[in-house]
Amino acid sequence: MKFFVVKYVRPDDTGWDEHLRAHVDYLNGLVESGTLRASGPLIGIPETSSMLILSAASQEEALGLIAADPYVAQGVVTDFTVTEWAPMFGVFQTPEHRL
Repeated sequence: MKFFVVKYVRPDDTGWDEHLRAHVDYLNGLVESGTLRASGPLIGIPETSSMLILSAASQEEALGLIAADPYVAQGVVTDFTVTEWAPMFGVFQTPEHRL
């Protein structure tokens, strides 16, 4: 498995409350499956953003997971980036990236 860092951006609160329960349920399902390793809002930056750390076999799989999130599917998240990550230290460290 590979790790992917995802950054969500949402410029306003349009749809936030309406789709919150579906979004939370979706993320909880990803946590239970071991796919979502961490997630939460980014603090102290001008845009309203969140970060997710996903475990997936490929970037295409990670993109599919993002597309299925109700916040993305319903247009609450207006932009996102998906970047493969090689954790060399700490709790996400993988044997292939260990120095």
